[in-house]
Amino acid sequence: ATLSALGEQSALATQNMTEAFSQLSTTQGLLAGTQRTVEYLKEVFQMLAQEHDEEDFPRTMVSWFCEQFSIERCSLMVPDRSREALEIAAQRGIHPGVAAKVKVRLGQGIAGWVAFNRRPLFVRVRDEAGELAPAGHDVYNSDSFISVPLVHNNRLAGVLNLSNRSDARPFDDLDFDRAVLAAALLAMMLTSRDRTRAAAWS
Repeated sequence: ATLSALGEQSALATQNMTEAFSQLSTTQGLLAGTQRTVEYLKEVFQMLAQEHDEEDFPRTMVSWFCEQFSIERCSLMVPDRSREALEIAAQRGIHPGVAAKVKVRLGQGIAGWVAFNRRPLFVRVRDEAGELAPAGHDVYNSDSFISVPLVHNNRLAGVLNLSNRSDARPFDDLDFDRAVLAAALLAMMLTSRDRTRAAAWS
């Protein structure tokens, strides 16, 4: 009986130890993710704090996002003069001739939906996109993409689109969180720049 009781206690202790190690591993993973996000935010602030040429700023941002997220396709879309459609201000991975002609009305397509609803869209696999799946003629190495609205003080500054990770793997929750954080800071920069430009014109 004593041996049986000891065996049960040993089994219970082993189970508790396994659960404790599992919780510790999860906590360590979360902590490591948080630390990486903090470092990422530092890099965002450092990049935005640098002096940028106003005309080159959108291209600089697109290049930075491509490097940070290891992606081959990225576009920054901004409202056109009518503010009823989006056009590409800067991009990588899209044929320049095609990019120059792109016009997306608010509410239409992926970027238009994100702009109209002012809500980010994160898709891991094509089935999650529903009717908003990318058009068939576009070239993607994965069904996964992230599209984030740039909104500050209730003003839409644009939409950031990320796709085609270099390793062809889908984006994860950490990628999405980082994109949303960076987009919020980028929106502040773009709306501030637009106000400065409008004041200069007046």
